[in-house]
Amino acid sequence: MRKYKSILLKCTLYSFFIFLSLQCKATHEIVFCGERIPVDDKFVSEKLMGIIKKQINYVNVPSLRQRVKQYMSQVEYYLHETRLPEDFKYLAIVESGFKNVVSSAGAAGFWQLMPATARELGLIVNDLVDERNDFNKSTFAACKVLAGYYLYIRKTFGISSWVLTAAAYNNGIGNIQNAIKKQGSNYFQMQLNAETAAYVYKIIAVKELFEYPELYMQDFGYNIFNTKAGKSKKI
Repeated sequence: MRKYKSILLKCTLYSFFIFLSLQCKATHEIVFCGERIPVDDKFVSEKLMGIIKKQINYVNVPSLRQRVKQYMSQVEYYLHETRLPEDFKYLAIVESGFKNVVSSAGAAGFWQLMPATARELGLIVNDLVDERNDFNKSTFAACKVLAGYYLYIRKTFGISSWVLTAAAYNNGIGNIQNAIKKQGSNYFQMQLNAETAAYVYKIIAVKELFEYPELYMQDFGYNIFNTKAGKSKKI
């Protein structure tokens, strides 16, 4: 009888801890730059979970973690000095993984700045020197781009949105301006090109995996943002 009661007590405690875990997950709010992400929308929550699942191996690569440790505090400094939200520190991880890389479109450096944009911001870009590969100069330049896009969107449309600012960083302010005119200001409902449509989700996914890894290291068979979802549901 004692053995039976002991087993029953253990099962009860286990069930209680599982319940608490699920409750924590269900009440976990997703926020980017102070803006609440609408994970109560089934499409948004399932897309975000799918992207988080794809990013988990990337963010745990040891070499990336080493580069993050090397550069992240400096990025935080520049964001603080330019009064930008700290969440933008994850943008560089999505763009380059803190590596000086060159894209097929010609963007380069940690922040993947295009040549014309870099020159407009005062960086030297020629056959001999490319300051997009200078960490400090390019980081400051990227901060100016983000600040400029945010202010432009606010002045033009009366919208204060860091989500749309991030989308503009990927797709260009002109394209996002046209999208807002035609579709409204809700990024999560916009019809955009595939890369831009996933871009903000990727930044949020990286943030979540760095800041709340315990939420995503288990039970990847179901959507933790959907309290009605069962464990058999696949993303």
